[in-house]
Amino acid sequence: YTGTHNGYKKMLGAFHVQAAQDTDGSFHVFLLDVAFKNPVAKNSSVELSVKQKAETKFTCEIMGNNHFHCVPPKKTSLDRGKLIIKANREGATGEAQYNLPLKWKTSTPEAKPMDHSNH
Repeated sequence: YTGTHNGYKKMLGAFHVQAAQDTDGSFHVFLLDVAFKNPVAKNSSVELSVKQKAETKFTCEIMGNNHFHCVPPKKTSLDRGKLIIKANREGATGEAQYNLPLKWKTSTPEAKPMDHSNH
């Protein structure tokens, strides 16, 4: 579902990842705590790729001290395939996959708080 940075969030065990596609085909990736807050880049890492017939690995670097900016090596079609994010947030690891294209909405309702007490 969509999140605060007009991106899509997924839970990766001990944390959430949020991917927001930029107009140039790059992605901003936020590593959030279980309450969908406190984005972290320090002591963390992100690997992002798009898998179609072949896999295109993006270069991910810390941006703004709170998230990662992932850029493709060349113009990459984002109208099919899978977006794969492997992330490490302060020692916790996980992988998220999104089907492409990402479905963007013109308006994003406020997310309701989620109960994470069962995991």
